[in-house]
Amino acid sequence: MGAAVQNLLVALAVENLGSAWISSHPLSARTSRPVALGLPDGWLPMGAVAVGHPAGAARPRPPRDPAAFTVTR
Repeated sequence: MGAAVQNLLVALAVENLGSAWISSHPLSARTSRPVALGLPDGWLPMGAVAVGHPAGAARPRPPRDPAAFTVTR
């Protein structure tokens, strides 16, 4: 599921839409209220994707050195 959501987020960015993956743990899906979401019986939510127009342009970020967060063994 993760790869499919990632592809959706990339496609939304190409369309200049902001998005955020809001995932949930399977245990919390069982204790949540699928009825409130209008899901059919037996369906368990695994997360949601919030989509909208960004409030403004993203702030510039300094370049990151991949060595700072990459471990090679």
